[in-house]
Parts: sequence; structure tokens; C-alpha cells
Amino acid sequence: MGALDAALAPLLPAPVLVSEGANTMDMARLILTAKAGTSRTSTGVPPRLVVAVEGDSAFGFSGMECETMVRYRLPILVVVMNNGGIYGGDRRAAELQGAAATGAHQAGFAADPIPTAFAPTRYNDLMASFGGMGLRATSLPELRERLGQGIAHCLSGQGPALLDVVLDPMAGVESGNVHAFNAPQSKL
Repeated sequence: MGALDAALAPLLPAPVLVSEGANTMDMARLILTAKAGTSRTSTGVPPRLVVAVEGDSAFGFSGMECETMVRYRLPILVVVMNNGGIYGGDRRAAELQGAAATGAHQAGFAADPIPTAFAPTRYNDLMASFGGMGLRATSLPELRERLGQGIAHCLSGQGPALLDVVLDPMAGVESGNVHAFNAPQSKL
């Protein structure tokens, strides 16, 4: 997120920031600098870059909108934080995963996949399949380079770009319940 914030900082007008997903939205709200609270569209106003930062699960709800972005050549950079599933998929220790699989098998559900783990997915290929720019980063140097390429593509009027940022599914922790921010306070 820091690399993304640094890449967006010098842009004028400031891009419109959108974030979706549990961890991704939480982190984006804390790390990315939103410089403008509102935006408008009207004749004579140059288009502003829109940067949509989404987790891979959240992207699953709206990913087909890539076709709309390409059709209208919208200046949108979609950044998908790809950790392989909801909260990084199934992070349980191998022995717990095995016990869960055994229990599921004994209950007759052996064919069901883990609901929070996704098949390895290249989200950049989805955007490219519609004619937009698809980019993928697996390291910090690649991320910095690809951010520059995606931003330049969008600002040049060529249409949208999608940057698939591959993350270690075992890194970090879930924050679905942000108790640190929403801890109940006694009224007494």
C-alpha cells in the first residue's frame, strides 16, 4: 500500500480512490492518502484517474465490470490484492486442515472445496481479455514498475488497467472485526 500511495502522491488532479474488501478496505483507509473527498463529471472537465483497490474476494463481485471499463475507455486503475482467498484462504496448520478434510469426508462433503480458498487466479488476464492493460506484480520492485505503467496507460486515454498484486497468503492477520478501532466503550 505504501508503494501505491507513493505512486499516486504526485498526481494532479488527485485520483479518486475506491477501496473494497475487508482487509484491503481497512488497510487502504489507513494508508492511502485521499486528497479529494468529492468528484464530479461534466463537460469540459478532464477525466480524473480512478484507482480501485480491491481484495481478490471483493473483486469477484464486480470483476466483469472490466468489460464496461474497456468499452468506455475509462481511466481506471484496478489494483487487486491477490492473497488467494478470503483472508488468505485456509491458513490453518496442516494438521487442522487434514482434520477438517477428514471430518468433511466423514460427513459426506469430501468433494466440497474450502470455501475461503480460491483457485490460483491471474486477474490481470481478465482485463487483458477485454482489451485493457493487464499487469502482474510478485515483488516490490515489480509493483513499483507496474504501478507506473498502469497509471501512464490510464492517463494516456488508452483505457483501464488492472494490476494483480500477488501476496503471500500466510502474511498478515485477519482484521475482519476491527476491534482495535471499534472497541465497545462503557457508557457508565
